[in-house]
Amino acid sequence: MFWTIRIILFVLLLIVVYQDLKWREIHWVIIPFLAILLILYSIQENTLIDVLNNSLINLSIVFIQFLFVTFWFSIKSKKLINILRQHIGLGDWLFFVCLCLAFSPINFILFLVSAFILSLLIYLITLLILKSTEKTVPLAGLVATILLGVLIIESVFYPGKLQNDSYITNLLGFYNV
Repeated sequence: MFWTIRIILFVLLLIVVYQDLKWREIHWVIIPFLAILLILYSIQENTLIDVLNNSLINLSIVFIQFLFVTFWFSIKSKKLINILRQHIGLGDWLFFVCLCLAFSPINFILFLVSAFILSLLIYLITLLILKSTEKTVPLAGLVATILLGVLIIESVFYPGKLQNDSYITNLLGFYNV
């Protein structure tokens, strides 16, 4: 069951990568399947209650990001902006909501920050090398690529570490957190 869930999840993430890189959108049907697989993935290492608690904390982080980005673009344009219409796709946000199911809160924050920085670097390097005039960033596809790498490394070398903050807090020296 361990590898079955992971292999199906890997295939689904590859589909997200392909669709977002090719069409700059992901089909909505993928989102519920991705959510279910990420829940199954997470409860292999945690209780359902812990996964739901972590997911709610992570969801609040995504919601705060959504509000901050909306606020930023609204200030920039001096009027209230619906960022889903012109700045970021609904599929990207739904993908981030699914990601809430895969991580403990500290791991989620570390993953998001790292994934956003790496996605920006990959996008800028691609623009320079390919001299593309494409102005949209395939954010879900790039983050899915990074997630795929993280999940493969985690599955092989560090099973269960993405759903548990104690690994990170111990590395940082916070033993009683």
